[in-house]
Amino acid sequence: MALANALLKLLIERDAIDQHFIDAHTTGWPDLLEHLASLDLNVLLADAGIDAATLEALADLYANARGSILIWSMGITQHSYGGDAVSAVLNLGLAM
Repeated sequence: MALANALLKLLIERDAIDQHFIDAHTTGWPDLLEHLASLDLNVLLADAGIDAATLEALADLYANARGSILIWSMGITQHSYGGDAVSAVLNLGLAM
């Protein structure tokens, strides 16, 4: 969840999202922006177990890819925050 939120936060800062798709096919974007703005990137990085350079490199790859596939195992849903974790992955996918 921390990785997905950190990556989306960085992609938004870079304006590397598909705003047209978001506006046409999603709801709640302003609420998500507010939520992401409240998250400290350094805390997200620590929680994800990566450094800023790794996140930057991932953002470069993801933003410049012609497509992507986001895969997670059942483990992501087996936590008390499982619903939030799935939402973070889905938010990332819908933004691109």
